[in-house]
Amino acid sequence: MFQVTEEAAAHAAYQLTRAGTPEGTVMRLIGHDNGLTLEPGQIEPGDLTFDHDGRPVVAVSSALAEDLRNVVLQAEETDEGTRLQVRERG
Repeated sequence: MFQVTEEAAAHAAYQLTRAGTPEGTVMRLIGHDNGLTLEPGQIEPGDLTFDHDGRPVVAVSSALAEDLRNVVLQAEETDEGTRLQVRERG
């Protein structure tokens, strides 16, 4: 099943707070023809959610989560700062 690391959930919470998003906003993982994106959005019925400090911060549809069963969302340090990256589990 799709997973989100604790570090990724914490960074998603930081991004949402820093952006001043309204309460209830999460980072949604969305599948497109050309890949995946993380975009601020709302929890939808049937979503799989991931929390940080009791607050939902990442959501993905259960169908997409099933397609991504060998994938993990993780926080990675880059030259530009911390970024959320989707990686296959190895």
